[in-house]
Amino acid sequence: MLEVELVLGVELEVELVLELELELELELELVLEVELVLEVELVPEVELVPEVELELEVELVLAPEPEPEPEPVLAPELERSAGRGMIRRRRALTGAMRVPPLFVVLALAACRTAGPPAPAAPARSPIAFTYLGVAGWQLDAGDTTILVDPYLSRPDLDGPLVPDPVAIAARAPTRADLILIGHSHVDHLLDAPAVAARTGATVVGSASTVRYARASGLPDDRLLTVTGGEDLAYDGYSVRVIPSLHSMIGEVGLGGDIAAAPSLPMRFADFHEGGTYGYLVRIAGHQVLFLSTANFIEREVDGLRPDVAVIATGLRHKIHDYTCRLMTALGHPPLVYTTHFDDWRRPPVDEPLDDDLRAFVDEVARCSPGTRVVVPRHFERMVVP
Repeated sequence: MLEVELVLGVELEVELVLELELELELELELVLEVELVLEVELVPEVELVPEVELELEVELVLAPEPEPEPEPVLAPELERSAGRGMIRRRRALTGAMRVPPLFVVLALAACRTAGPPAPAAPARSPIAFTYLGVAGWQLDAGDTTILVDPYLSRPDLDGPLVPDPVAIAARAPTRADLILIGHSHVDHLLDAPAVAARTGATVVGSASTVRYARASGLPDDRLLTVTGGEDLAYDGYSVRVIPSLHSMIGEVGLGGDIAAAPSLPMRFADFHEGGTYGYLVRIAGHQVLFLSTANFIEREVDGLRPDVAVIATGLRHKIHDYTCRLMTALGHPPLVYTTHFDDWRRPPVDEPLDDDLRAFVDEVARCSPGTRVVVPRHFERMVVP
């Protein structure tokens, strides 16, 4: 309950037109002195909906009219009340009248100052994750399927780069709603238009991502350009676009943007970064964060509270205190999946944990002991209740 004690001294000059059920209506000039007292008690709650009891005391002082009193001037419209022969006035009259001081007390109880309550969070239901290799993921929740950076072709990187329809048919779902692209390097973007054409999904990403997808034949109504900061609402779920940074790969020429009207097929060096984004997906009562390259902007992720975080590990050693800073900023998420840890130049193979992945698991255990880390196997479905 919010109770406020507030004393106000207010002097007002008010010109009023009073409508009276009399034979006269008066125009008065008033001077008001107002004392406002509020009592407030602050109670720390997640949602503050204060109750205010307001006691308002008003002294009404009217200036005296000059003597003698002028005869009132009546407006022309009269209405006769049925059965009583009484004349009722509904129009304003002019004149002056002396009224003794008036004292008015107002009590306002349970005055709500907060807006309507936020809608209740949806009940949590199971969702499923499938690791597609490199930074690629399939997220399923009921009838909704979201793909992130699907890269299934893994072509020879020395020549012109084209999607492999056999690999896509073997590993991509038959339908999807969205394809979220973290950045426009070949190992994130190459297959996205072909997968979208197969599944009916809309491709979401930077201007570079959209340029490549459009050049690949995807229509504009299946493309969405983002610049970071958008919070996109869909039927039953939402996606927040998180401005981010690429890992410190140290290679010259892979930054910048894809050409405005790229000529296909493109080569490895033509797939410029085009800006990097993370994505927070809110679905089925869950919040899932995808960071598909090992870097981040701390102020953009600080305060996010995903229950599942999909976190890139490769080259994190080039970022100061990457793991601990990220775990702390995210409030120590209960579950972390590793991503972008396999060899993106070769076909997908499940291998024993290498030293780098073991080190990441140890870092999380030290900084966020309540967090469980899962290193996924390729194309294996994992259910989160």
